[in-house]
Amino acid sequence: MNRSIASCGFVALLLSTRAVLAAPAPTPVAAAAPAPAAAEAPAADGADADDLESLLASNVISGASRTAEKSDDAPATTTTVTSDDLRRFGIRTLAEAVNFLAIGMVSQDPLHSVEVGSRGVMLSGDYGNHVLVVLDGHIMNEPWNGTAYFEQGLGVPMELIDHIEVIVGPGSVLYGSYAMLGVFNVTTKRAKDLPALGVAAEGTMSPAQGANGGITSLTTGAGGSGRFSAVSGYVMPSDKHRVELVIGAEYYKHQGQDLTFGLQPTDRNFGARAPGGAGGGQWGGTANQSWWTEVPSVYARLTIDDVEAFVRWARYGRGTPFMSAFGQTSGSFDEPRAKAGEHDDWLNLELKFQRRLTEKFRFMARAYADIYKYSMDTPSVDLATDLPAEVQTTSTEIRFVQRGRSTWGGVELQGTYDWLGDGRHQTLFGIDTRLRRLGNSNDYYDNLFPNHLAGTVAAGDAVEWLAAPYAQHRAALTETVSVNAGVRLDAQSAFDPKASPRAAVVWRVVPDGVLKVVYSEAFRSPSYYERLYDWPGTQVGNPNLKPETVKAGELSWEQRIGTKRGLVGVFYQQFRGLSTSTLLDSGVSQFQNAGGIASYGGNASFEETTGKLRYGANVTVASAMRETDGGSERLPVAPSVYGNARVLYLPGENIWSNPAFSLASSIIGPRLVNVVYNGTWPTRPSVPTQVDLRATITGTLAGGLDYRLMANYAFRGLSPYAIGPNQEPAAENPVNPALAPVNRLVMMFGLQYSIR
Repeated sequence: MNRSIASCGFVALLLSTRAVLAAPAPTPVAAAAPAPAAAEAPAADGADADDLESLLASNVISGASRTAEKSDDAPATTTTVTSDDLRRFGIRTLAEAVNFLAIGMVSQDPLHSVEVGSRGVMLSGDYGNHVLVVLDGHIMNEPWNGTAYFEQGLGVPMELIDHIEVIVGPGSVLYGSYAMLGVFNVTTKRAKDLPALGVAAEGTMSPAQGANGGITSLTTGAGGSGRFSAVSGYVMPSDKHRVELVIGAEYYKHQGQDLTFGLQPTDRNFGARAPGGAGGGQWGGTANQSWWTEVPSVYARLTIDDVEAFVRWARYGRGTPFMSAFGQTSGSFDEPRAKAGEHDDWLNLELKFQRRLTEKFRFMARAYADIYKYSMDTPSVDLATDLPAEVQTTSTEIRFVQRGRSTWGGVELQGTYDWLGDGRHQTLFGIDTRLRRLGNSNDYYDNLFPNHLAGTVAAGDAVEWLAAPYAQHRAALTETVSVNAGVRLDAQSAFDPKASPRAAVVWRVVPDGVLKVVYSEAFRSPSYYERLYDWPGTQVGNPNLKPETVKAGELSWEQRIGTKRGLVGVFYQQFRGLSTSTLLDSGVSQFQNAGGIASYGGNASFEETTGKLRYGANVTVASAMRETDGGSERLPVAPSVYGNARVLYLPGENIWSNPAFSLASSIIGPRLVNVVYNGTWPTRPSVPTQVDLRATITGTLAGGLDYRLMANYAFRGLSPYAIGPNQEPAAENPVNPALAPVNRLVMMFGLQYSIR
């Protein structure tokens, strides 16, 4: 994509249905879920028909217990972000939904893949493998590296999303591995809620930035993105059968603005585009080719009575404009996308059957199959540094391709038994069985001859199986007290069996006041990349690596008074056996179970709807300390204080264009930089508090034609991620490292149009 995408994408128009966004407006964070889910929610407080209105007005979620329940009955702290919220607050990704609208979680964008943390814990460079992402009941984290994405890499058109549940805390009891920090449960729309055809186009523009992250020009060097999507929902008219078809496709393309980096002298060659040209021995300058993203994706779901088939395909390509410890660790400066970048390819398939077999028993069976491939292309002109001894070539330039792959499939059987037939005592039980094949290779290509393979080093392959029975019981013990208790046992071929229990007690102390106590555990099995991946001279595998674990407890109070809702809570988490990249005496790194983390703190939220105005705020305060051989230290990158505030104004339907005006802010406190710190500097470098302000206007231009305008401004220009070849302090030159820039200003315009 050339530079014209900035202007073309900004003028690109978005068309989709008003019906996609015309659902009754919920409160900005905790909105009512669709009525069918609410109608199925168990009356855990003994509610009868007189309480139906209260039940339907409550926020109903399904991700915490894998069945519909009111959020204040759920065994976790949760936030629901609806499709209206996504549109009216200018939200484009899961990461933005967390930062501007949710409680407990926080995200940061190092211009690579977005990182997500929870309750003061953020494990930089984990590729999202401590947070579980579930799409329509299908787990998206892949087993090669546990990868999940929270930005455009999710690969689902936002116009298809009905709501997102952000579930904070350990969730392995029903999901197994990866749900250590929390769960994103993404639910797409039903066919009846979609237009016959909705088309969309949306564009953004951002100005060029300098070495300190400041805006240098509003006219030259700009970058931007374009997003185009089409969605459709079809319901076959029939009195005998239920046939529904949902289809969505999206194409997203981004070319970043010019970014200028300070010069870093080194002893290696960074290519012709580096300062001084080939052999110049410096890194830095202006990069205008290497920051890019391209994501085509397709989603389809067919429902015929009790059978549902699901398919998703996506290809997530991206380039990072700098070297870093969490992304591209070597390579030439500002390489164009034709030579450098990362690609993730996904194919997800599922076939599900679910039916209420008797008045008290519901049954579900699903079969799933997934394919994932990863590749990172890194060109280099410094063969003395980047070429292993096992590969011989006469070329002056080589291309290193790191590859990972995983193919897995399984069958899950699940039943739910309602003991009394009134929803007060329900037992959910099931078993998930899975077989997976994983592998990797390190391929070196001689660029003198296109696609000529000069050698492959340390290729590997593994086959593993898993069998995991689980059970959960939910019971209303009295009119005011209910409990939720469950356990899952994951037996895997590569590890010892791991049990994940959870228990919660909910006590309705006063009308509309809920006291909740939760204890939960979770684990994450080491990925193939951590256990078995070898990279000569850089990383060696560790087949004895054990699963990570976390134990957590929380106490919260939620109170509703009319249209007001408030929540306060405290929590404690203890992580053990964290998989940590450790430098060995031989000079190569290896993942080892090293140390743990203790995290404690509190969170609070408030929201209200009054007339045409809706507003709310969330805040989390946490202390997270990592245990080391020398004691304990603060976690790098992870903020101790973060939150958000927002306000939405709806003038009314009689006003021309039916507009909605919103202002949202994201506040992330000071963070330590993610560099190797050995005490050489007087103080470890950190970045100050970051504040983002986002203003959005949405409305209608004509029948079926909607618009959205958004502007986002970040008050700080640098993030806590060290970049460039010099990321470690040196005794003779103890200077702070260069830091990754923050995208300071984003301006967006889009249109949606639908045909009913």
